[in-house]
Amino acid sequence: MARSTKQVFDDHIAAIESGDISKIMADYADDAILILPDGAVVGKLAIQAGFENMIQGFPNIKFTSQDIVEGDTLLTIWSAECDTATMPQGVDTFVIRDGKIQRQTAWFVVNPK
Repeated sequence: MARSTKQVFDDHIAAIESGDISKIMADYADDAILILPDGAVVGKLAIQAGFENMIQGFPNIKFTSQDIVEGDTLLTIWSAECDTATMPQGVDTFVIRDGKIQRQTAWFVVNPK
């Protein structure tokens, strides 16, 4: 049985906070698309490269979020803190089908410490 939209999201955040790239990437479909303010990242391998940089650049990240779920779509309004920065504002949208992230949009503010 596939995980629910919220279960996939919760597992995804836990994987990011633990810095476990293999668990992060297990949440994405092979043909997933991540849309960022500077353009789209297409495919699991390209998304993985971005997360590898994120884990290095934002060590020990911890999130706080308000999540709204409707079917296969989740909106999260979040903030985060790590050793190198604070992220006071972030908004992501996820489309999750068959237990995998198919589409994601992300926008956030980073304030270096």
